[in-house]
Amino acid sequence: MGKKLVILGGGYGGMRLIQGLLPKIRDDHEIILIDRLPYHTFKVEYYALAAGTESLAELTHPFPEDPRLTKIYGEATSIDFEGKRVEVREHDPIEYDELVIAVGCVDDYQNVLGAEENAFSIQTIKKSQIASQRLTTLDPYERVMVIGGGLSGVELAAELRQSRPDLNISIVNRGKGLLSPFPQKTQDYVTQWFREHDVNLINYIQLNELYPQYAIHQEGTLEYDAVVWTAGIKPAPITDCIVGERDHQARFIVGDDYSLPEQPDVYIIGDCASANFAPSAYLAEMMADRLRDILLAKWKGQAIHLPPLKLKAVFGSLGKKEGFAVIGDTPLHGRVPRILKSGVLWLYKRHLG
Repeated sequence: MGKKLVILGGGYGGMRLIQGLLPKIRDDHEIILIDRLPYHTFKVEYYALAAGTESLAELTHPFPEDPRLTKIYGEATSIDFEGKRVEVREHDPIEYDELVIAVGCVDDYQNVLGAEENAFSIQTIKKSQIASQRLTTLDPYERVMVIGGGLSGVELAAELRQSRPDLNISIVNRGKGLLSPFPQKTQDYVTQWFREHDVNLINYIQLNELYPQYAIHQEGTLEYDAVVWTAGIKPAPITDCIVGERDHQARFIVGDDYSLPEQPDVYIIGDCASANFAPSAYLAEMMADRLRDILLAKWKGQAIHLPPLKLKAVFGSLGKKEGFAVIGDTPLHGRVPRILKSGVLWLYKRHLG
C-alpha cells in the first residue's frame, strides 16, 4: 500500500526532497506539499530584492507538476501528532502517514522592544518587497541601519551600498565584528571592504528599544531613516506545538534519520533541525538528500547507513562584483568567489527546469 507523505514547506529543503523523491517513488505513493505561496522562492537572494537589484520574477519558480504531487496553498496552523494530521487555515485537515517539517525560520527579535513593529525584515518574500519599497525610495543621504553582522546583514548592506551609493549605511552588531562563524581572514576582508565603501560598522551594541527613527541601547541612541533587522532567527511558529529537546538556537534535536525521538514518523530538516553548522540553504538541501535516501530505504524495508554530514562550501556576496567563500577549509575573496556563487545559483535554477 502506498504512503502518504506530507511536506510542510516548499523552501530549499522541501523542494529538494520533492525533486529527489518523485523520480523514484511508486505510482501509489502520494506527496502532499503545504506552503503559503504557490511557488518556490530563492530565499538566499531576498537581500537583492530588498535592495532593488533583482525582481520578484527572478526569485520565484513553480513547483513541479506530477500526478503523485498534491499542492495545498495555505498556512499550517497546528499538528495533531496523535491523529496524524495537519490543520491548515481555511482548509480541511490533511492526514499523513509520515510528515516532514521543512518550514524554515522567522526573525528572532531577542526581546528588543518595538523591533518587530518598526524594523523591516527580509525573512519572507513579501516582507522583502515591503523593505524594498522603503529602501529604494529613500531620499539622497538618508540613513539606513542594518541590525546584524551575519551573512544576511552583510549581503544586504553591500548590495544596498552598490545600488544606492548616495545613502548613509551602518551595520550594527552586538559582537566584536562581522561574520563571526567565518575564518578570521574572511572577517578581515569583509570589514575592510565595508570601510573602503564608506559603510559605518558599529560593534558591541546591545539594543534595548527600537522606534521608527531611533534605537535605544545601553550607552545612548542611534538615529536612522530606515532600519532592517537581520540579527537572528528561530524556528517557525508552527513548531511551537512540538514537544522535544532543542539546542541553544532553539533547533530541534533529531535522530540520525532526522526523526523526532517521540515521533518516528515525523522528520525535521532545514533551519528547524539541530546541526553542527549554521542554518543555510545548502545545509537544508543536504539534509533533504539524506532524508530522501532514508525514506526510500525505509519504504523498501532496507537498512541504510549514511556517512557524517559535511558541507563543501559557503558563499557570500559583496554586491555584484565581489564576494567571499569558504570551500572546505580554504577561504576565497574577491571576484572569483562572486563568480562561483553566480554559477551555483545559475546551476540551481537550471536544475529546477
